[in-house]
Amino acid sequence: MVAPQATVLLLNDHLHRNYGALKSATPATHQILFVESDRMVTTRTWHVQRLFFLISARDHFLQELKEEGFQVTLIRSADTASGIAQYRSANPSAELIAAEP
Repeated sequence: MVAPQATVLLLNDHLHRNYGALKSATPATHQILFVESDRMVTTRTWHVQRLFFLISARDHFLQELKEEGFQVTLIRSADTASGIAQYRSANPSAELIAAEP
C-alpha cells in the first residue's frame, strides 16, 4: 500500500463524508486528523448535553472513517493551533488540507 499523500484536518462541524475536504479523499491517498482542543471545550459555557453530542458525533464519525480504511489521528491539545503544530512536528512532510469554514 502506498503511504497517504495528504492529511485532511476535520473540525467538529465538518463531519460529512461527501462534502468539503473529504469529498474526494480515499484511504489510499489521504489520512485524517482531528484535534480536540481544551480551549474549545472549556472556554464556552456549553450545555453538557450539547458538548457530549459534539464529542460523541466526532468519535462516531472517526470510527466510521477507520472502518472505511482511513488512518485516523486524534490529538488532544490546549488549542487547535497547538494540535496542528504537534501533528506537523511528527509528520513534517505531510500536506495538510481542510475545508473552508
